Amino acid sequence: MRPRLVTAPASPVVDLTTLKAWLRVEHSDEDDLITELEQAAVAVLDGWSGLLGRCLVTQTWALDLVDFVGRMMPKGGGACGIELPFPDTSEVVVTYLDADGVEQTLDAANVSVVRSGGADWAVLTSQLPDLDPDTNTPVTVTQTCGYGEAGDVPSSLQLAIKATVAQWYDDRASTGSMPDGAASMVERYRWRCL
Repeated sequence: MRPRLVTAPASPVVDLTTLKAWLRVEHSDEDDLITELEQAAVAVLDGWSGLLGRCLVTQTWALDLVDFVGRMMPKGGGACGIELPFPDTSEVVVTYLDADGVEQTLDAANVSVVRSGGADWAVLTSQLPDLDPDTNTPVTVTQTCGYGEAGDVPSSLQLAIKATVAQWYDDRASTGSMPDGAASMVERYRWRCL
């Protein structure tokens, strides 16, 4: 299933002041355009549909699941793990509808994040509860992930965004694709291929 965005990043990857300095723009007439170009460049890279398959600035995504068993992989010792959509996980919350249809949250002490097989997993160490049989997606895994604040995003990725914005700003017909140099800068940060 596709994850859904719950909380968008609190700030842009590259702020307007930095972009204007990069573009050598001293007026404010095109601030909205430059902001839109930055958002579009980040969208090419960031999140579920982005080329990187990961999140840049911290954000929260939710994955709605049919049940625990159908989406879990045994991890040994009675623990099970749910494969998370993104790497760089800082927090995971697992909620579910119990057998009576009441939303419950698994105790945080019983949920940990581990990296295994190149993916982040929410590992559950407690007995799995019974789920509401009348609900199609009774389990929701909410993942907070990303590099952190905008300043924590690797400089190569920030530079690729600035280069992309510069090309799109100078050649309005070129929007939609990254310049070759920028594309090569981001390649080593790809987490999964779409």
